[in-house]
Amino acid sequence: ASRSATSPAAAPAAVLVLLPSAQANATRLADGCWVRFFDDKGFKGDTLTLAGPVDLPRMELGDAWRDWDSAVVGPKATVRTFDNENFRERTAMLSPGQSIPDLRERKLGWFEEVKSARVSCS
Repeated sequence: ASRSATSPAAAPAAVLVLLPSAQANATRLADGCWVRFFDDKGFKGDTLTLAGPVDLPRMELGDAWRDWDSAVVGPKATVRTFDNENFRERTAMLSPGQSIPDLRERKLGWFEEVKSARVSCS
């Protein structure tokens, strides 16, 4: 999912933030209950930020879908990721405050792609 910075077709990184409708404001982000996924290793590229608590049964969001390669977890969030849609198959837990520069190199039994996720708040 990398783009060359010198390529004329390179576009600025896109940012997508999903908030539960009942909490559609910056309060949850400020509270520290969030996870930010990046579509490149080392916290680069387009991002998807989920402000919890939230369940996302499909990480495929139309044209906004990416192969998420790194993640940063807010200080009050716990994230359970799944390698299949609708919270099925293998899982990996991301802890509060955790930064993972390469999701595929984790020693958590990590899998190829994050297909669904649950963010809970502490």
